[in-house]
Amino acid sequence: MMARIISTILLCLIFLHVALAQTSFTPQSTWGSASIYIEGRAFYIQSGRPNGLQTWVTQTFSISLATAWNVTAPAFTQLKNGLDGHVYPSALLLDGVTWGAIRNNTYFTYNLNRQELTKKNPVANFNGVQALAAARDPSTGELVIPAAALPTLNGNATMRFGPTTETQSTQPRFTDVDGHQYYTIVASDSAQAMFYFGGLIVNEVFATFAKLDYGSPAWAAVTVSGSVTPPARAVSCLVAAYGGTKLILMGGEGANKTVLSDIYVFDVATSTWTKGPDGGVTRQRAGHTCAVSGDNLVFYGGYSSVSGRLPVPELVSVYSLTASAWQQAFVPAGPIPSPISSPGPSLPDSGSGSPGKSKVGAIAGGSGGAVAVILIAALVFWTRRRKRSQAGKEEEVIHLAQTPSSTLPGSPHNNPQLYRGNSVMSVNGKLAQRLLSNEDQQYAPIVPEKAAQAKDSAVGHPESMPWGNERLKQDIMNIVTTTPPPSSLPRGPQACAATSWQATPRNPQDVGM
Repeated sequence: MMARIISTILLCLIFLHVALAQTSFTPQSTWGSASIYIEGRAFYIQSGRPNGLQTWVTQTFSISLATAWNVTAPAFTQLKNGLDGHVYPSALLLDGVTWGAIRNNTYFTYNLNRQELTKKNPVANFNGVQALAAARDPSTGELVIPAAALPTLNGNATMRFGPTTETQSTQPRFTDVDGHQYYTIVASDSAQAMFYFGGLIVNEVFATFAKLDYGSPAWAAVTVSGSVTPPARAVSCLVAAYGGTKLILMGGEGANKTVLSDIYVFDVATSTWTKGPDGGVTRQRAGHTCAVSGDNLVFYGGYSSVSGRLPVPELVSVYSLTASAWQQAFVPAGPIPSPISSPGPSLPDSGSGSPGKSKVGAIAGGSGGAVAVILIAALVFWTRRRKRSQAGKEEEVIHLAQTPSSTLPGSPHNNPQLYRGNSVMSVNGKLAQRLLSNEDQQYAPIVPEKAAQAKDSAVGHPESMPWGNERLKQDIMNIVTTTPPPSSLPRGPQACAATSWQATPRNPQDVGM
């Protein structure tokens, strides 16, 4: 018993050590990172360029969107390394676990569950420019990448890339879209379309705002109502909220190489922009990534000054859509999606290959994930131990029940009693059931010629007294009906108690930076 308790404590300490190691991770500040997110679960970021350095990193990590945290200590979880590079097209695929990306004219996938980077095949007709973004068309599963197709007669065009077949097609060129780099693009399920904003040609930034309906080959300029429109910019961040009914544009590099901290909200139904409060110097950022979860927007990384690509003062910022204000903490709003079959709950895997290891750390993140792992481990240990204990008791009871009557206390013609510590044993009512159905010969009916002799020698037994199996059944039923129910019997102590997830899943939205 003591050995089992010590083993349980050691197991809990190991899980706690791993969880604490995860929460102590702080990523290197980068700009131009690739990112995707699953609303209510996690914001995933990989690669990028360290601010001020002309190199690339392969770091990959997540920020929890399921637990509360402060902007001074976000719930980071380090993952296995992914791609290098910066500002390349990537998106979460339809299976919900595979992160597809095109880098150096080659298609790659990153499995979120297994944290596994896989190099696929070269992408023909891709122009190889590392200043592009992508959004997934949910109607086809294709990645839509403006200005990615090799020059046509008039220049680059939008590419549609099928991640399953690894085939591509070229759409008719739309000059205001396909002539730019460092733009941003996002899908809106509400509008059933993809929206494109901004862009850069040489040193000139643009305010291009265009729309491409799902499955359509033709881009079109968006007609905006009202007098509010965001100014031109590049390397900004555009994200869809509330099922795509709202689009949020934040930051970027504006005219005269000014790094912005402004925020604009586009209402799809009315086609109007609303300006929110600027984030100030603290939240100036360009080349950053963004995610949405409930009423909260989360922004990571970027540079705060064009000169030297200086790191942003606040690595992670949070904006509340309901309060229309910047916040110092992220607090999950509304129902949180339940953990997917399993770093804890694991994302559903598909043939393309994603999370094989538990996702408690990556999805839940932080100390909340550590507690969950410890509770689960302790609960599993206690449950197995209880089952083994019950199975042992039942086996011992049945063994005693099958012991020849001559070895039991009392005469073979008296009530056979089953003893353990001078108390009658019954395990969840199974003792009576198994004994009543037992065909063992030791309880076979007494042969007729000996029954009369045995009955005559029994003093005090009425003539109607049952013998053989019938007598045994009556005695056992008397025992069972007077035995306290199992729920009243003492139980072993429970070291840990599990906590339940309560949630309703939300559809993940793509981020194409």
